[in-house]
Amino acid sequence: MSAHGRPKRLLPLAAVLGLMATAAYGGYAVANSGHTPAASSLAETVNLAAAQGKACVTSALNGTCGPYSFPGISGSNGSQTNVIQDIWNPIKGASQTLTASSPGSWSVSANMPAGNTAVVSYPDTQQIYTTAKNTPNPLSGYASITSSYAGNSPAGAHDDYEAAYDIWTGTGSNNYAQEIMIWVDNHGQTPAGSALASATIDGVGYKIWSTSKAGAVGNTVSMVLNSNQPSGSVNVLDDLKWLESNGYMPAGSGLNQIDFGWEICSTGGVPETFALSQYGIKATCTSGSACTS
Repeated sequence: MSAHGRPKRLLPLAAVLGLMATAAYGGYAVANSGHTPAASSLAETVNLAAAQGKACVTSALNGTCGPYSFPGISGSNGSQTNVIQDIWNPIKGASQTLTASSPGSWSVSANMPAGNTAVVSYPDTQQIYTTAKNTPNPLSGYASITSSYAGNSPAGAHDDYEAAYDIWTGTGSNNYAQEIMIWVDNHGQTPAGSALASATIDGVGYKIWSTSKAGAVGNTVSMVLNSNQPSGSVNVLDDLKWLESNGYMPAGSGLNQIDFGWEICSTGGVPETFALSQYGIKATCTSGSACTS
């Protein structure tokens, strides 16, 4: 399959509260620099619905459910945790509907044309870690970052997708400067760039792909598991530290955002379901650090 790159799906901190309510109910939301009292009221309604166990359903290209206060994700405080449709590359014949109960329990029904190899959407749980000063949270401030997931997805010969973490990092005030992906369950896709190295981190084997030489600022890096794991856990901090110490990330990098979901290309032209049944991020901070706030 052809390699691909994707634009970031950033919901900026200043725009999150103003964006999510309209999209959560199927409208086309446009990011803005603030939010109106009406949007804030709708946001409270979304959170209330989630607390009452009511599902959020959207078929909008930029549909968003949330924000949530979700105990399974460290740093989730009711403003920085969303489940997003992210149909960022719409094509003729493609459709997708997101149904979310929480950041750890959601599904999409997707119908993507047979034979398509370009990524159409990345439905995912999104957690923002950018600081209140609008800078990346330094990796040095984290004692640990681990994540667990469990999903169900189709396995037909016509399916083309992968399940992956999408992590955005930066240095200093340079937010979202680099995209780091961790592919955990690949069905037919090839990462952008070239395979440059192999790595074993905490006993887990990866192939390291990059769009440029190691150490280039802003280059996309994909860490692809040697064998598919539809459910499991990832030591995110150890993976990022390995990349940093081996020249694939600039020294002094910090964390902006962690997403997890599916990059979907094709379902063979028939509706199929991708479902997340469990998800969490556990982060602990070094002494004196406020790494999750």
